[in-house]
Amino acid sequence: MDVLAQMVGAVRARLAGWSTAIDLAELANDKAPTPSSAAAFIRPVLRSAGSHRTTLGPNARREPRGVLIVQVFVPLGSGYKAAGEYAEALCDLFRDFKHDSGGFRMQFMEPDVQPVGRSNGMHQINVSIEYRASFYSA
Repeated sequence: MDVLAQMVGAVRARLAGWSTAIDLAELANDKAPTPSSAAAFIRPVLRSAGSHRTTLGPNARREPRGVLIVQVFVPLGSGYKAAGEYAEALCDLFRDFKHDSGGFRMQFMEPDVQPVGRSNGMHQINVSIEYRASFYSA
């Protein structure tokens, strides 16, 4: 089981309908924001905080943990309030969200909003959400 692909898939699936509904673009992790960006966009990043085994044997249960950081960028002309509204909407979207698919489970905890400031013509706010996942290795 490709656990990273499962985690990224769960996050992207959760963001897909939401970002389309409010007309936000989603950038891949390897794309940097540019000053020429005219529209608001988000950039999700998963950071691992380690993993542990809760059972022994060849089919061990593993529990990776970490944090999902969703960076929200809004052009300076749109106002800082818009960035805050997107951040709060992301909090509502992920707060206590549980993903369960074929033996892979992922649960998100309480979101935390961190204003970053202005850079490259954009307001930036980060939304950090701790997660834990569980699966049985084969």
